[in-house]
This record gives sequence, C-alpha cells and structure tokens, in this order.
Amino acid sequence: MMATACDLVSLVIILMSFWIHEGHADARTDVVSRSCGKVNATRPEIVVQRFSSMSNEMKRGMVSDSKFAISESGEAPDDKVYMLSQCMEDLSNIECESCFYQVYHLLQHCLPSNGGRVYLDGCFARFENYNFFKEVNGPADSKRCGNDIEQEGEFKELVERVTMKMVKKAPGNSGFAEGQENTNGLSAYGIATCWKTLDKQSCAACLLHAAASSLSCLPSIEGRALHAGCYLRYSYYAFANSRCRKNDNSGTYHALLYISYAIYVLAVCFLAIGVGFYLGKVTYKRKLRRNMQKGVEVDLSALHGTLRFLQFKYSTIDKATESFSETNKLGRGGYGEVFKTWKHFQAKTVSEMIDNSMEKSEENVEEMERVVWVGLLCTQESASQRPTMKNVVEILKQKEMRLPTPSKPPFTDECMELSDSIHRRYSSLSNKFI
Repeated sequence: MMATACDLVSLVIILMSFWIHEGHADARTDVVSRSCGKVNATRPEIVVQRFSSMSNEMKRGMVSDSKFAISESGEAPDDKVYMLSQCMEDLSNIECESCFYQVYHLLQHCLPSNGGRVYLDGCFARFENYNFFKEVNGPADSKRCGNDIEQEGEFKELVERVTMKMVKKAPGNSGFAEGQENTNGLSAYGIATCWKTLDKQSCAACLLHAAASSLSCLPSIEGRALHAGCYLRYSYYAFANSRCRKNDNSGTYHALLYISYAIYVLAVCFLAIGVGFYLGKVTYKRKLRRNMQKGVEVDLSALHGTLRFLQFKYSTIDKATESFSETNKLGRGGYGEVFKTWKHFQAKTVSEMIDNSMEKSEENVEEMERVVWVGLLCTQESASQRPTMKNVVEILKQKEMRLPTPSKPPFTDECMELSDSIHRRYSSLSNKFI
C-alpha cells in the first residue's frame, strides 16, 4: 500500500514537472555560433573596462519590453567600442534576461580582441571597434545545418513555404515573424528576426539573403542563417515560445502556471509525508521489537527474584499448615473452592459453608444446596455433561425440577499422603530452603 502511494505521487511529480517545463518556455541559450576578431585592441585595458560598464547599462534595456539595447563609448578611434544585443520576440522578459546573461559571458571571452559576435538560439550580441549597427550582410555571415535529413519532398515544400511567409511578414511586423506549415503528418516551423537598428528595406534585404542561405541546408531537418543584420531558422519541431501566452491579457496562462506550481508543491509535500510516515512506522516497529525483547529479559529477571522471595523453610510451612492438616488444604491448581465444595456436597454438610452472619433457615439452606448442586454440574470434567446456560436458568427458576447427580470435578484427586519416613526426612531439613 505504501509503495503504491509513493509510486503514484512520484508519477504525479514527474508529470507536473513536465507540464511546468512546457508551460514555462525555454530561454533557448544553446550556442549556435561564437566568433572573435583576429586583432586585439590597441588599448585592451580601456576596452575591457568600457565593455563591462556598457554591458551593465544595456542590461536595463534587455529586461524591458523592447528586449533590445545598443551602446557606444570612447572618443579616440583606437578605444572606441560599439555594442548591440537583442532577444527573439517570443522570449519573455525573464527568459531574455537569462539569455542575455549567457551571451554576455560568452562574448566577454573575446576580449581583448577588438570585436566578437555570439548567436544563441534565443538572443544575439556583438561588439566592434566601429559602427556596425546598419550592417545588413557581411563576410562573416554563415549558416548552420542539422545532421539529420528528411527525404520526403513534402518537407522541403513546407520549409520553403514557411520561410517565404516569414520573409514577407517580418519587415512589417517590427522585424519579427513566426511560421508553421503542416501536411500529411509532416510539419515545418520557423523564426525570422532582424536587428532593430535596420529599417524595413534593410530588414527585407537581409532576410532574403538569410532565406537563401538557410534553404540551402535542405534536405536537413534544421537550418539556421546567421547574418550581420538578421537571423533565420527552420526546424521540424516547434522550438519557438508561443507569443500568445504572453499576450493573454486575461491572465489565464499565469493562473494556470501558479496552479501547476501549487499542485507540484503539494505533490512533493505528500511524498515527504508518505516517506516520513513509512520511515516512522518502520522505526517504531524496530523499537517496539527491541523493547519486547528487552522486556522478556526484564520479566525473567523479575520472576527469578520473585521465586527467590517465595522460598521458605520447611519448618515454617509445616507450622503454618499445622503439619499439612486436611482442614488447611485449599485444593489443587485453581480449583480450591471446588475442592472444598465437593467435600461438603459428598458429606451433605453444605450448610457449614454458609457465612455465620447469614440466617441459616431451612429455606436458605435448601436454596444454597441447590445452587451448589448446579455449580458442581457446571464444573464437571466432561463438557457434554454440563448444563447449558438456558438449562441453568430453568433449574434455578423451577425448584421442583429433579437434578442429576454431578460427577467428580477435575483436579480434586487427593495428593498421596507423605509417608512417615518422608515426613521425618523433610523435618530434618527444617533449616534449609525448599
């Protein structure tokens, strides 16, 4: 039962973890490309200092709704620094901050070079010693193609269709577009984005070159175009973070997300309680078992001490029982009362058993004798000879009913009398313990 409950809670936690992971989109910090300039800065210490201060300043823009920042610093040509960073529009502010933190640390490893650029799946950053903000294409443009391929010709058509739709949509949509095409169980997904320093014409020109570059990856199931002014990607799976869940003004997404967190926490708590209960139960049983074993040892020790306490001199017992007089014998085992009663019943002296404080009228004596008679019937050795409770009630109510003669109760056989020789032998041991 305990194992089943734990398995169920574990399954709930696994499913909830998966659901939360799906609900909270990925910041997509996988490195696509990193390249550094081949020439070091003339005054590297100044460039490093300015790079750090500019990055801190740009962070404010990256965590805002624009998810974009540019900065420039320096007067002399040999210590001038220009920086640009931008996240994909499908990332949330928190996801963009995480992506920028990663891309910043990768980019700073290019120092003391005079330039560098880093493409992550979710964001981009670049610095140079010249103004590159309006660049559309350049000699450092590249592409990245997936290793696996899709032989179906329909997949190629889907990729081409989704790519051209994004190229047309992005320039008039703040430089960003998502796309999806499906047919016959095949799907193609894509993202296209331009850096926000480009105008519509420059964005369109950059994406046209990027589209041609990425489509040359076919029949690969994934392709990326990394250009100076834009980025374009297609894939066989939905990698983009849905923008609708961040534009949902009703707050449904956040409500569901908080509920999922609450359920996740409750599942963890139930699992912890279950494990604690199980461990506590096991510990309690072990402790109880030890105490029982210890208790047996204690009881045996106490019994041994009690037996020593009950040891008497033979002379003391002989004197206390008036030399083992029959009148002082209580009976055998737990049947002392039956032993005495049977003797009086046989001798027809039951009246002697009546307390002296009671009136010994003829009626009382007869009633006492009848009660003793019934009692002896109920203590016969054979259970089949004993009357039932119903019969006992009838016997006590109907005084005229004739009663059968009871047989001798068990444990009433008299002990063999000690011979004179044995009696003398034990008398000689009066100063010893039994």
